[in-house]
Amino acid sequence: MKYKKINSKELIVFLIAVSLLIALVVISFDFSNNSEAVVHEEYLKGKVLRIVSEEAEENTGGYSMRKQIIEIEIISGEEKGKIMETENILSDNTAFNINVDVGNKVLLYVDRNDKGEIANVHVAELV
Repeated sequence: MKYKKINSKELIVFLIAVSLLIALVVISFDFSNNSEAVVHEEYLKGKVLRIVSEEAEENTGGYSMRKQIIEIEIISGEEKGKIMETENILSDNTAFNINVDVGNKVLLYVDRNDKGEIANVHVAELV
């Protein structure tokens, strides 16, 4: 099998194409909620103080889901006593739902940004 010798123009075009592809991949990362990049993840305990709102949404394909906004108090770690709101999504697939009621203790999945501040909080499970 013979290989074709690459001239300098083809090499330059190839390197530019690879560089553009790498730049496109780096730029396409989604840092949701316009928050800073997550640099630390942890689990904390929390308590559901109230369900602020709950609304039903119907997705494409006939699947339905409910979105709850819940107010939680962090009851462990450095942030103990801090009160926050977070979303709790409930879908037709009950295997992954975490149904919460006022007073429930929950395990919270917490993302922190590079300043050490809480960027996102999600209910991971009931405790």
